[in-house]
Amino acid sequence: MPQHRQPDRQPGGHRAPQRPRPRRRLRPDLPARRRHAALAPGRVPRRRRPGQRDAGLLPRPRRQHAPHRLRRAAHRHGRATQPARRVPHRRPRRGDPRRRRPARRRAPDLRPRVPALRPARARRCGPPRPGRRPRRLRRRDVAGRAAYAPVGSGRPAAAGPGPRVAGAGRATGLRPALGPALAATAQVGHVTTIEPSSPPTLDRAVKTGLTWSAVNTLLLRLGSLAVGIVLARILSPTEFGTFAVAMTVQTLVLSLSDLGLATQLVRSKDFEGEAPTIATLGVLSGFALAGAMIATSPWIARGMGSAEATSAIAVLGVTVGIAGFGVVPFALLLRDFRQGHLLAATAADFVTGTVVSILLITQFDLGALGLACGRLAGQPMATLLLFVVTRRRPHFGWNRALMSDAARFGLPIAGANVLSWATLGLPTPIIAHGVGLTLLGFYVLAFNVSSWPMTVLGQAVRAVALPAFSRTTDLDQSVVFRRSLRLTWTIAAPCGVALAVLAEPVILTLYGDRWDRAWPVLAVLGIFGSVRVAFDLFAAFLLAHGSSRTVFLVQLAWLVTLLPALFVGVRVGGLVGAALAQVLVVVAVSVPMYLRALHQVGIDTRGLAAALARPSAAALVAGAAGWLAREAFSAPVLALAAGSLAGLVVYAALMGRQFLAEAEIRGVRS
Repeated sequence: MPQHRQPDRQPGGHRAPQRPRPRRRLRPDLPARRRHAALAPGRVPRRRRPGQRDAGLLPRPRRQHAPHRLRRAAHRHGRATQPARRVPHRRPRRGDPRRRRPARRRAPDLRPRVPALRPARARRCGPPRPGRRPRRLRRRDVAGRAAYAPVGSGRPAAAGPGPRVAGAGRATGLRPALGPALAATAQVGHVTTIEPSSPPTLDRAVKTGLTWSAVNTLLLRLGSLAVGIVLARILSPTEFGTFAVAMTVQTLVLSLSDLGLATQLVRSKDFEGEAPTIATLGVLSGFALAGAMIATSPWIARGMGSAEATSAIAVLGVTVGIAGFGVVPFALLLRDFRQGHLLAATAADFVTGTVVSILLITQFDLGALGLACGRLAGQPMATLLLFVVTRRRPHFGWNRALMSDAARFGLPIAGANVLSWATLGLPTPIIAHGVGLTLLGFYVLAFNVSSWPMTVLGQAVRAVALPAFSRTTDLDQSVVFRRSLRLTWTIAAPCGVALAVLAEPVILTLYGDRWDRAWPVLAVLGIFGSVRVAFDLFAAFLLAHGSSRTVFLVQLAWLVTLLPALFVGVRVGGLVGAALAQVLVVVAVSVPMYLRALHQVGIDTRGLAAALARPSAAALVAGAAGWLAREAFSAPVLALAAGSLAGLVVYAALMGRQFLAEAEIRGVRS
């Protein structure tokens, strides 16, 4: 009898006492459940096949013991030994973590709508094979589908064979879908991973937009100068003045019709949700002001002393209504820094308007009305092209809550635009009343020349500053603003100082000896144009953070203090006194108010002085060098060339180290 068997009965016939049998484990799968419960949330364990040393979910002891028990039972009862029958795997109960297993093959995720901006880079993860170097994927294997990693079975999202993506901790697993800016970094085996190139940064987008905006401004100014020369030869001074009156009215009405709607869309967090309501408001405000402009054109023309401008004002009023349709696509192009497409729309408007105007003037002798009709022909072309380049259709809607928010934010912007126009236009009649029309011409010429930095640099900065500041976070807004102000002032400061130092040779070279009384005014107003560029940057930052009422209050205070200062300045110092009044009001009123407003939105104003110190000092030293070089020549042309060259060389030498340091930092970041 085997040693592990006991006799059923004792020799006396009594039943032998049985030793207590060991208690059988009723839950052999409990350790497995505990192991599964200890896994991280969301981690699905790998499914095990029967016979892999796991208790599984069987109601009996371990699966590998089942064949032995079957053979022992057959021997005990005298039956032939049968091959072990595999115990079926019981279905897990509800709530068991092993129930949540992924499908073996899943369809790849759809590609995101954002396209890959650059071809992706591919590399191999893990150590290479012994004696072999890792092979880079061919470009055709990666281009087109490497920017978006597949999900599930590892098949590429596009048709055709493609690379498999490394899994997150599993040798045979697959990585979930990667975004355009992420990369698969798991080093499992010899699985090839895809590292898509990063999308363009905000700095790169701002630089591209700033470049295109500057090109747009320069081309528009040069084109306007060329067309003005042509029109001056085919129009009489009276007709040209009549059109100037009509254009002044149109500029004022356009500043009112915008109502800050484009600005609100540029800084909006939900562009598509607010666009229909903004489009409706833009069309309604445009046609309302257009109707008012057409109806009141006779009274406006007589009030401005040019009754002949009635028809031109009425025609230009129609363009105000048409411009209301283009608010949404215009805001979208500004928001995405697509200044190149804006250049195309502006060029279409300019070319169409110029051709139609010249044809109407030369063939039908319409004069100022022909110029207005040319603008009427160019405005629909520009609006249509805005919709074409943005691939949008006019879509209108109405949301009462958004309407109230738009009015609360946009009305101060419209008021600030009107006040800004008044700040530049109201000094003209005050100075004319004090010194006469003859001397007024010298002041207007000097003021226009001092506005050159504002015209070129200010418009370019204004186009990209608002969308750039709208995308900055609260953590880095102070750093971004300081860098933007330093860059802007680095360009604007030497321009203003150069105009102030070289005012006499600039006026005499460009306009002749007849305008020699304008250069003292330009010497005072030279730095004024550079400060206005910085003011545009201040206003853009405040508008990006919703402080439209603050901008309105600053413009109102500027205008209220400027008017009495001009009266006093003209009576005391004439033209130079009027120029000094402009500068003193800016320094004493506008600058402190802007700095206080910036401090309220979280800008460290003390750090701004340190950011502007080096460009300001370098500009002053360069201005001194230019003045010394100018004094060496008596001819205005030679004095202008020598002073400009000397100032440029000195300024580049003083600021060159900073330029190189910033270029090195940008290279490291890229």
